[in-house]
Amino acid sequence: MTVSPTLWAGVPFHNKTALDDFAGMYELWCRDLAQTIGLLNGVTVRLWPLGSPGGAEWLQSIEAQNLEFARALGIAPPGDLSTYDLRDPSEHASWFWVLSQYSEVLRASAGLF
Repeated sequence: MTVSPTLWAGVPFHNKTALDDFAGMYELWCRDLAQTIGLLNGVTVRLWPLGSPGGAEWLQSIEAQNLEFARALGIAPPGDLSTYDLRDPSEHASWFWVLSQYSEVLRASAGLF
């Protein structure tokens, strides 16, 4: 994994191209993390479809994906990731910051630095 999740905290508000780019990159990052977890502890992680952003279902899928990772790594689950309104600038910024920080926890827990 060559991309630091801290970069995700800077996804600009109301920029569809940036959101689409993030979603594709995040899905690939999750695939890499799932593979690493499988090699690390033999646990198969279910992968959710995350590459098409938008709406409550997408946020629920991201929360479910992070719950899968937490269970597989034996760490505390993420806080709420599904009830943010990404159409609100402050909630958009908060959600991306929270996701980036929790993703760093996942990355460290899997031994990736």
